[in-house]
Amino acid sequence: MKKNVFGIITLVLGILLILTVQFILPVCDKTLELANGNAVPMACHYTGLFTTAAGVLIIFSGVLSLFFRKAQACIVLGLQSLALALVTVLMSTSFIGVCKNATMPCHMGTQPGIIVVCVLIIVCGVAQVFAGIKKAGTGQ
Repeated sequence: MKKNVFGIITLVLGILLILTVQFILPVCDKTLELANGNAVPMACHYTGLFTTAAGVLIIFSGVLSLFFRKAQACIVLGLQSLALALVTVLMSTSFIGVCKNATMPCHMGTQPGIIVVCVLIIVCGVAQVFAGIKKAGTGQ
């Protein structure tokens, strides 16, 4: 394959992941007031920060996929994208999560948006890994 389609798709999905939490389906901007009077951001704020950082790394993986065409690099970068997307889903659903109130925008929009984009990244990563294994089998 002359052009690395997986690199382009990964790059676009990484950008989409960042846009999802920042602009398309943004996390809440509300704060939680503590007993001592201090205000702290809600959990979805930290999920948004983590997702943005993971999106940057996924973009980086996509860019590297455009330049490195060897089978081993294809496999490693596919696994990297896959792992980052999986961890992002776990962070948004289990580890950090979003607001507890089911009617909050982050619960109704951001979290499902993150999951959908990450599933697409995982599918692309799996396809990239299998393409790399196939390429390694043919000796390219």
